[in-house]
Formats: sequence, structure tokens, C-alpha cells
Amino acid sequence: MMAHLIFPFFSFIISIFFFQNTEKTEPIFILNSHYNTSIRGVSVVDEKTAWVSGTNGWVGRTLNRGKNWEWHQIDSTQDYRTLYAFNENEAIIANAGSPLNIYKTYDGGKNWKLIYQDSRPEIFIDGGDFLENGQGILYGDPIKGHFQFLFTQDNGETWENYSDTIALKTVEGEAGFAASGTGLRMHSDGKVVLASGGLKSRVFLSQDFGKTWKDSQVPIQQGTSSQGIFSLAMNSTGKIWVVGGDYLNDKNKEMVGAWSLDFGNTWNEFTNGPHGYRSSIEIIDEDGEVLLCSGTSGVDLSKDGGLHWELISQEGYHTIKKSRKGNWIILTGSNGRIAELNLEFIKR
Repeated sequence: MMAHLIFPFFSFIISIFFFQNTEKTEPIFILNSHYNTSIRGVSVVDEKTAWVSGTNGWVGRTLNRGKNWEWHQIDSTQDYRTLYAFNENEAIIANAGSPLNIYKTYDGGKNWKLIYQDSRPEIFIDGGDFLENGQGILYGDPIKGHFQFLFTQDNGETWENYSDTIALKTVEGEAGFAASGTGLRMHSDGKVVLASGGLKSRVFLSQDFGKTWKDSQVPIQQGTSSQGIFSLAMNSTGKIWVVGGDYLNDKNKEMVGAWSLDFGNTWNEFTNGPHGYRSSIEIIDEDGEVLLCSGTSGVDLSKDGGLHWELISQEGYHTIKKSRKGNWIILTGSNGRIAELNLEFIKR
């Protein structure tokens, strides 16, 4: 009788230990996979508050670290790839395609006000970035050889288009990618970096909040409309990391990323990963030693500034974003998938 009792008891203890050990080492956890939407817009305010947006006009918000989500469908015909949340109640969304509609909510997504509209058939917004002082830039594909730039100084209440006056010329077949909304990054010291792709792929650099630019050649796949730089990240010292490749050949590992230590003057190609095309890259720590990048063929982690990359998931994700306050990292993908990175996995 005693032996029969002991065996189930130890089996129970072993199963608990195995489950807990597995849970601690699992790199990515699914938080939500609701609604028929592919999510590319992500904004993480703090360790409890995050917003997401995607196809079929859906916008989601959580106030309790992903345990519950509130969903609102703004316009079922729109793909909201650009999103920035200022706090738990206010956020901006912009669709990819024409006509361009920029909306803002003040009540947590229940109601949306049309702030800006552009009906030109060529308009296509790819992404953008904001600063805490309310300054922001959205950028879009070139029209007549000029990238489109929208500037705001008041948290998106008003917008100005200075595209034709900015001396940033593109070549035929060069454009941006709206794969994750992270093809432009900005810092409070005035540094702005912008990625292009297609027949020609390079990084454009500004040190005066986008008024003037210079270009930099980067060792990345390019030459066709599906190739180039899809995402970049920049820290406060001017280090830049870029990822991309070919989304039609997403397991090709050749020339899919590079980094610069001197604000784009020189570049070094990633030679030990990532493991295929990547559409998003995010800095996890302040120094840029820990980096995460994702694409349709998986997620890679680097803990040495990009020298070596480890494939931690073969599940594809479009976008990665870290919280502006705290250390919560969210990944989003197709079929409404929202996941978080297990920080304990990084520490191992």
C-alpha cells in the first residue's frame, strides 16, 4: 500500500518540477491570439500598458500586462501599421495606403478623431517615431523621388508636410517597408535614422530632427522590390543596427543585417546570424548588448551587441517593441498573435 502511494506522489512532484522548469526556460509566451487581424503596429507604454493595431481596422489595448485586451474596430477596410500610444488613454494610428487617415483617441480607443488626411493615390505611410516631448515624424514611400515626411510638435494634434523642401532624393525602385513601422528611429539629441530598400537599400542619417540628411551604403541584400533594410534600431550613443533581407526568401541568411558604431560612417555585416529575413529589431538593454530581431521565419537573440545570434523561436513575428518605461517586450504577428519575451531566458 505504501509503495503504491509513494509512486504517485513522486510522479506528481516530478511533473510539477518539469512544468515549472519548462515554463522558466520557454523564451516566448503567447498572450493573446484573438480577432482576424495581422498585427504590425505596437506601442508599449510601460510594464502594464500596451496597444496593438493591424489589418481589418482592429486596435487592441491592455492595462494589465496582457491578461485582458479591449478591442475596437475603427474601419474594417484599413490596415493600421503605424501606432504610437502616449499613455493609457491617448494614441495615434495611421493606415498603410491611400487615402491616408491619421486618427487620435483620447478615451482609450472607444472614439477616434480624424486628425489628418491625404488623398493622393501615391501616398503610403511606412512608420515613424515619437519623443516624450510630443515631437514626432511619420514617413512614407517616395513621391516624385522624395520620401514623404509628416512632422508634429504637439503629440499628433497637428501635422506639417515638408517633403518637397527636404533634400533627400531617392532613386527609381527605392522605397520604405511598412513591415513593422520601425524603419525610422529618432532620439532627443536630434539624431534620426531612416531605412530604405528595393532596387537600392541604404540608411539616411540626420542630426537635426530630419531637416537635412546624408546617406550611407550598407552591406544588405538589395536589388529587387522584396529586398533591403526593413527595420533599424539606434541607441543614445549613435550605434545603429539594421536587419532585413528578402521577405520572399525568408530563410536566406546571407547579408540580412549589419551594425555601425559611428552613426553610419562605417558598417559591419552580421556574420553569425540572424537566421533569415527579419522585419523588426529592438534594443533590449541601454548599451545595445542585448538585441532581439524577428521575421516570418523566426526570432533571434544576441547578447553581445550583434556579433552572434541565437535562434530562439521558429515561430514568425512581424514586430518587436520594448516598453518605454520598464522592461516588457512584446512581439506581434499574423492571426492576431501577441506574445511576450521571457526575460529569465535572457539571463540564462
